[in-house]
Amino acid sequence: MKHKKNALPILYCAIFILLCLIPSAGMLILPESPNFEKRELAEFPALTENGTFNEHFPSQFEDYFSDHFALRSYIVSADAALKYYGAGYSGNPAVVAGREGCLFFSSTMDDYYRTNAVNDTDLFRLVQTVELMNGYCQSKDIPFLLMVAPNKNSVYPEWMPAAVSPGEGKNNLEKLTQALSGRDYFLDVKRLFDNTRYDPVYYHKLDSHWNNLGGRRVYAAVMQNLAARRGSFAYDDYAAVMPAPVENWQGDLDQMLLPTLGRRDLQYDFGIQKEYKAQKPITDPMALSISTTSAKNDRSVLFFRDSFFSNLIDFFSNNLGEAEYTRAVPYQFELAEKKEYDGVVLEIVERNLMNLLGSTPVFAAREVQEPLYADNEREDVLPCTLTPKGKLTLVSGTIPEGWMKPGVHIYLAIQNAENRRLYEAFPICSDPDGTLEENAKVSNGYSLYVDTQILGDNDTISVLVYGPEGTVLFPTDAA
Repeated sequence: MKHKKNALPILYCAIFILLCLIPSAGMLILPESPNFEKRELAEFPALTENGTFNEHFPSQFEDYFSDHFALRSYIVSADAALKYYGAGYSGNPAVVAGREGCLFFSSTMDDYYRTNAVNDTDLFRLVQTVELMNGYCQSKDIPFLLMVAPNKNSVYPEWMPAAVSPGEGKNNLEKLTQALSGRDYFLDVKRLFDNTRYDPVYYHKLDSHWNNLGGRRVYAAVMQNLAARRGSFAYDDYAAVMPAPVENWQGDLDQMLLPTLGRRDLQYDFGIQKEYKAQKPITDPMALSISTTSAKNDRSVLFFRDSFFSNLIDFFSNNLGEAEYTRAVPYQFELAEKKEYDGVVLEIVERNLMNLLGSTPVFAAREVQEPLYADNEREDVLPCTLTPKGKLTLVSGTIPEGWMKPGVHIYLAIQNAENRRLYEAFPICSDPDGTLEENAKVSNGYSLYVDTQILGDNDTISVLVYGPEGTVLFPTDAA
């Protein structure tokens, strides 16, 4: 009897030790669990670096083990399920658990709380950047259209957790929408869902994106805009189609929160038969570049897009003679030099709106025809870097701190003994070592692309800062 009493604690200890060993020892015998997260997992670190011991090996190995221990996805998912179903909150910091079983992307919370709301200067920079992109397309006689995919909690704030409330004032999308109101090159996507968002629901509950119902609504609005500005053409808006509701969609947020449960979200099947051909087989709608053709009409459109466009590809490709989709950043507007497009559409999600100020759109800046002359010439030299990129050269630098304000435009003046040419620059910092987010925060940056051939050996490059308080010319250190 005494031996039985002693055996029970030993058995408990053995089981506990065995369970503790499973994550580490299991790595030797069990297959690696699938990666359901939207990130690259840590790789096994090198023991040596440049011929010497890698002093960061312990911390790097800890990161590797945390990402690869046996049954990781299942253990993490079980822990998240206990928190979600037991206490009603998310165990993944990237996911917010809301009401009605709705999940939200935590990276949208700054927009929801208005903690990242732009000031007047950065709002002006956003508008000016969009204006310059539109101006380039106008010079090519191509309709340009900017569309911002709203965050889900901008459309359905009532599904957010009861304990949180939106911040006061306008967020970035609302500010930009107000600033661009009435301009035909801006599509107010959020307005498409206002007053009609409850029945039916246009966004997935377990995913950060709109469903096919929302996608069709956006598609139809884009086509209507392009047809109004370019001339009518034949296309199907699928308004007469009654889509079949099916629970077969695996939401990206649910995959991050409860990856192994295999829950499915409601999707709507329009029964669209593919009538287009892809230049390469579309194995992933998030491919960097996708090109399609169809016999529907002779219209061609270039789309700069992100993940919100993935379920729009079938809609557009079936109803455009040619469609080019690209996720490349910076935006390659120079593609319009090689082909006559009937439209250029730039789609970006609300949470990444400030990334428009993170990289310089690629096209040769247009020469400004109106003469601008300085009221004041300064002696302090501004930094200016010339970076050849094939047929184009990126010119970038900064103006003095505090000089960038609403109403200020920055011009590049290229002058020699024979002539003087002006080109308007983007109010964008273009530091190759900076991220999109870091560059966007530099409010006094400027950049533009110019045709490399216009730069002569004897040219001098100056920066003209034009604003409500006058026009000031600065020399630069450009070599």
